[in-house]
Amino acid sequence: MFDKLIHHTLYQLECSDNYTLVILENERLEVILNNSVLSDWFTPQEIQEIRSKGRLIERVSARLAAKIAIHQNHTSLTPHHIEIRSEQSGQPQVYIEGCPYARGVISLSHTRNFGAAYFFITN
Repeated sequence: MFDKLIHHTLYQLECSDNYTLVILENERLEVILNNSVLSDWFTPQEIQEIRSKGRLIERVSARLAAKIAIHQNHTSLTPHHIEIRSEQSGQPQVYIEGCPYARGVISLSHTRNFGAAYFFITN
C-alpha cells in the first residue's frame, strides 16, 4: 500500500538512521485519492479531525507524508497502525497502534501544492 502511494505522489524522500523527510505533491495525491477512499489510509478519528479543519488535500498530504516517514523506520506497520493526532495545542502527536509514540518527533507542513513531514527518532 505504501509503495503505490510513494511511487505516485512522492516529490522528495530523504532518509538516514535517525530522520526521514517526505514531501508529497498534492496534485498527484488528488489522483490517487480519487481512486481510493480516506478510510484506506486513515482511522475514523483521523478522518473526523481532517474533515473538521478544512483544506482537505493539504491536511491529507501532510499526514500521509508523516505515515510514509514513520513507515520507513517501521516497515511492518500499516497505515491504520500509524495515527497522527493533533494535541490540544495543535502540535501533531504520533500514535502507534493506539499508544503515544515517545521515540520520535514529527513536524508537519502543507501548502496548496505540497504536504511534508519530518520525522526524527529521538532515542
